[in-house]
Amino acid sequence: ADQRLRQLRLPRIPRCQFRLADLCQLLAQVPRTGGVRLRVHASVAGVHLRQTEAIELLIALAVSEAVGAGFSNRASSLRVALSRNFAPSDRSRIAQLRRRILVTTPASPSIAATRAAEPLNSRATLWQGFVEMRLLEFGYTDAEGNRSTRTAEPHYLLLAWPFWYAICWDQTRDAVRTFRLDRMRECKPQDERFRLKPQATFESTLRGIALAAI
Repeated sequence: ADQRLRQLRLPRIPRCQFRLADLCQLLAQVPRTGGVRLRVHASVAGVHLRQTEAIELLIALAVSEAVGAGFSNRASSLRVALSRNFAPSDRSRIAQLRRRILVTTPASPSIAATRAAEPLNSRATLWQGFVEMRLLEFGYTDAEGNRSTRTAEPHYLLLAWPFWYAICWDQTRDAVRTFRLDRMRECKPQDERFRLKPQATFESTLRGIALAAI
């Protein structure tokens, strides 16, 4: 299980022909070929998700719950049902990922208006570095337009809708820094991995922010 998680490559989840309400009736099993097979009632075709897709879906459901994006409480039921597919060691690792994803109040309208288009693949690359605990190298443009190149360890992800932030240990500055996803350019995962630093390392950055783990 640990080996599978170390080899995660997380593609975007393809569109599947089902409704969320239908999925809440699922019966799930792990097929021999790996991944997760979802069997729902006769009106909906079966869906086969690779393990990486199932993990990303699980995290997406948890984020949806945290921000109150759904119209019912069924996302919680689906998340619980889906999580039962994973081995105990996998569930422990997923729980650790969830503790590292934080949600706070949405950005103000004036800040939200500064949102730029995200560079192609930046989100997927950030997610890969976050899950696999790999160093990331990227270009960054700050609020004043200053550009720099950074090498950083993505320890936490923070959602302040509509923005995602990476709370990192910046090896370039040898300090904690926060980077807004839409300002990151040419993001590349490195071969080198990092170990999680103690939470106390990030306390001064997170202090005063109303946070909730997903």
